[in-house]
Amino acid sequence: MRLRIQTGELPPGGKLPSERDLAASYGTARNTAREAISILQGEGLVVAQHGRGVYVRPNRPLMRLGANRYSRQLRNETGLSPFRIEVTKQGRVPRTECRSVTRDQPPPDVAEWAVSRILDRSS
Repeated sequence: MRLRIQTGELPPGGKLPSERDLAASYGTARNTAREAISILQGEGLVVAQHGRGVYVRPNRPLMRLGANRYSRQLRNETGLSPFRIEVTKQGRVPRTECRSVTRDQPPPDVAEWAVSRILDRSS
């Protein structure tokens, strides 16, 4: 069930099968199905609504974990960007989407600054 939630097969707000249906699907006792749901609740993946069923928890907002995500040491150890470090620490899968790329002329002050940085590095 965890994998089905993480891959989006069971989307946020989606209802899980009943304990009885889970037990039948996986060939386990109903108590085992109940314990599995309890584990998913403990991990924050699902929420139980009394008398209604168990639902996949809506996506949680990303928490900012502190400035150390920008440390060079952490980046060298993990090979990840600050965004990917934070998302991974929260047990989530980082995903980015680039919708378009354009080339544009920078304002003169930015262009001058960039050229001076390049020249400083080559010296």
